[in-house]
This record gives sequence, C-alpha cells and structure tokens, in this order.
Amino acid sequence: YIAGHYKKLARGIPQSKWFCSSCRGKGCEKCNWTGKMYPESVEELIAKPFLDSTGGVKASFHASGREDIDARMLGKGRPFVIEVTKPKNRFLDLKKLEGVIDAYAKGKIEVSNLQFADKAVVRRLKKGESAQKEYSVVMEFEDKIAIKDLHLLENKLANVLVKQKTPLRVLHRRADLTREKYIYEVKVKKLSPRKAEMKILCQGGLYVKELVTGDEGRTTPSVSEILQNKAKPIKLDVLNVIMGD
Repeated sequence: YIAGHYKKLARGIPQSKWFCSSCRGKGCEKCNWTGKMYPESVEELIAKPFLDSTGGVKASFHASGREDIDARMLGKGRPFVIEVTKPKNRFLDLKKLEGVIDAYAKGKIEVSNLQFADKAVVRRLKKGESAQKEYSVVMEFEDKIAIKDLHLLENKLANVLVKQKTPLRVLHRRADLTREKYIYEVKVKKLSPRKAEMKILCQGGLYVKELVTGDEGRTTPSVSEILQNKAKPIKLDVLNVIMGD
C-alpha cells in the first residue's frame, strides 16, 4: 500500500477506468475496440509506473471521493492509496517514483507526498469522502447580473443546508435519494455582464453543478432559484480536499 496525493491538471480524464457501455470492456466499434469509453484515467496513469516498478500482478486504486470528468483537481491534490498485489520488488525510491509518474502523465497528473501505508489508511480514506471540499465554478447566466446579485448569493448560500435529490445526470446509476450538505462559505466575483466565478467551502458530496442550475428543482436553494436567472456551470475545479490527517 502506498499513499499520496494527486492533482489532475487536464479536463476530460475520468478518475477510474470507464468500461464501454456497449460491450462492457470486450471491445467493439463504438469504443474503437479498446473496451473503454475514455483512452486513459487517473487510475491508469498512476498505476502503470507502480506496476512497472514493483512487478506486481495488478494495482487497485482507492481515493477520497472523486471529481467530475470535466473538473480539475488542484491545490494540494486528492488523497489516494494504490494497492499493489503480489509485488516482486518492495524496495522503492518513492521520491524517484513521483518523478517517473509525473513524466509518464506529463501535464495531466502530478503526484506528491508518496509514502508507505497499510489497509487502515484505505479505510480512513473511505471515511474521509465527506471531508470538507473547496470548489471554484465559473457560471454563465441567461440574463445580465449586477453586483447586488453577487452579494445576494453570498448571503443566501453561506451557512446554509442544501437539499439535493440525486441529480438527473447520474440518476441512471445512483439511487434516488435526498442528501443534505452544508455550505460554510461562498465568495462570488463578477467576470463579465453574464459570467461570474463562485468559490465554495462545503461539506464533501455536494453536487456543485446542480447548486448552480437547480436541476429542475431537485436542488434547493440554488443559484438559479435565488436570482431567478438561469445559470449553468462552464468550468469546475476542486481547489482543496480538507481531511483531518
């Protein structure tokens, strides 16, 4: 078991290997015979150098939560553990391995703080999925926005419990539940007549895109609802994952 943090610097990369929905990984025309929906993932970009270095049979990837495929993971990165099965080599220069991974995933993924760990760390990671998170989201509005609108958002969304039904976009693969997530702090900056950037410090597990759109009333309160002005997220970044240890 080796723990560390990863940063995802490019959009369009899923966290884990995403099998083709048509052939379930067997390979077909839709996936260009790769068996995958996307050519690479955070998991694969990190796991290959580990397998090459250890001579292990397989690598299992565990992380504290996940970011959307179109979101970057910035700041200090997201905590993860890689579990290598049947390694032939257990004596690794972890600092050197960080450089190998960064070179292999050049401009896409960077890892830091690699250290030997154990199974207990994996359990702590899973518990930490609801750790505090800090996000930045760039929003585009249907109508022009004024400075007073930004102040209204900061007042109405800070120190608030948001109720979210499972978003329509993931309803086909997740149970239809209502989740309550707390927002601690919100800062909004105007970028143009119809665009603004919102920074949010919140409980982990908050669906930020739906906080912006309202998801047809499934998330309340929302940016669109508060301002009575339809908003959509254009760019989403995770700025920080805050865990106790």
